[in-house]
Amino acid sequence: MYLFLGILSVVDVGLATTITPKNLAIFWFDAKVISLPECFAQIYAIHFFVGMESGIFLCMVFDRYVAICHPLRYPSVVTSSLILKANLFMVLRNGLFVIPVPVLAAQHDYCSRNEIEHCLCSNLGVTAWLVMTGGQTAFASWFWHGLEWGVI
Repeated sequence: MYLFLGILSVVDVGLATTITPKNLAIFWFDAKVISLPECFAQIYAIHFFVGMESGIFLCMVFDRYVAICHPLRYPSVVTSSLILKANLFMVLRNGLFVIPVPVLAAQHDYCSRNEIEHCLCSNLGVTAWLVMTGGQTAFASWFWHGLEWGVI
């Protein structure tokens, strides 16, 4: 359990470091301009770390289930090898499943201004840019719905 809490704290620090630099730039320097590659990198990092966080919560639930329902088998079921494999699986899963998010968004031509009025470059902001340019959103919409149902 303590290993999962330590990993969760590292993931939370990673999630905070994807958002905090843009917050500080906005507050200190009034730098509201964001480039599209920076926006796509921030989208990728946020999706990656949020997926990691939910995967760690799932591992923590499994850990508590084994500890409560099968306390005598706990040391043989929840080993350091299992924890390492679960974390490696989560990193690979999130790294690969999140790649299409910025790739699909980067394939479109954006002709609007590259200013962001908030500190978080989200899918809604990119979709708003895409709709303003008159781009096709059907494939991206189907992809998002498929990804949502695949994660659930």
